[in-house]
Amino acid sequence: MTIWFALCCMLSYWSMEMSAGNYLNSNKLGVVINTPTLQPDVHHLMDTSSSPSIVLTLDVSASMEYQKRLQKLGTAVRKWIHSIPYGLLLGMVEFSTKEELLSEMTLVDATSRERLVRSIPTSGQGETCIGCGVRLALQVLGKRNGIMVLVTDGQNTEPGQFISNIQAEVTESGTKVVAVGFGEAAPLDDLQQLASATGGLFFYVSDHDGVQGLFGALQEALKLAKLLLEKSTGIIENSTTEFSGEATDLPVTGTTTVSSQQHTTGLRNRTTSHIVSGKQHNISSSWFILGITAAMVGGVMFFIFMMLLIWLKCITPVKGFYSVIKQNRMTLYKL
Repeated sequence: MTIWFALCCMLSYWSMEMSAGNYLNSNKLGVVINTPTLQPDVHHLMDTSSSPSIVLTLDVSASMEYQKRLQKLGTAVRKWIHSIPYGLLLGMVEFSTKEELLSEMTLVDATSRERLVRSIPTSGQGETCIGCGVRLALQVLGKRNGIMVLVTDGQNTEPGQFISNIQAEVTESGTKVVAVGFGEAAPLDDLQQLASATGGLFFYVSDHDGVQGLFGALQEALKLAKLLLEKSTGIIENSTTEFSGEATDLPVTGTTTVSSQQHTTGLRNRTTSHIVSGKQHNISSSWFILGITAAMVGGVMFFIFMMLLIWLKCITPVKGFYSVIKQNRMTLYKL
């Protein structure tokens, strides 16, 4: 009976898995799917056209080698990239005598982070063409409503590329500039005016502040990008999120929030669905444990039964046989 009960438990567990498999798989993510038509498509989970966008525009002229400014900038950017949330579009541009693209707009995820970190400039040389870097940054952003983080430590040295020459272009593009003057020689007044004209932010970072000051400015740029997205999509959050801890997810598709758990499944629902609260499902594991326990108990009882049967059928008759022989020997001895 015990063995039969164990088999019934195992069969019940198997039938529950077969009948409720689709429900459990979908509800683990907190999504109830009306029509189970799922296709693998990781790249289309996010509509990047409405993702918050930031392009870093970094001065790599020879003066950035002074006081290890470029090294400090690289450390701050590296730390910042590892702290920013999934779902952000990030591009990078450097400028000295001329501009150079370091990275196109890239959706930040676990894979792209290291590639972006490897793009951080490490050496400085040449003159300072601020306008060159700003114009390339505008091209990289394209028509996105994004943020340009402009970091420079010196005055422009190229004709026609002063901040005043390109301010109108930046303002017309709708791009907000987070301007960072690194060191006292930076064009602080022009940077502040550019940030004010575009509705952005201005920061002065001394050589003493270094990494911490630059990292703080980048964090503020990230908050501004998130706020800009909320205003453009109508998403308002009740709580303020600090970005100094682990990477979290940003809303990227209008009023739809795509979590990292859904992203890593690599599944896109092509039919209608609605969001419900996720539930814990411990029924299947309970049945499995119950079945295993019953099977073990049944096995022990079966072993005991077999030992008793062997004892009754084999050991006892043999002992009786030897007892008869012994008695016969004693009788013969007496005779």
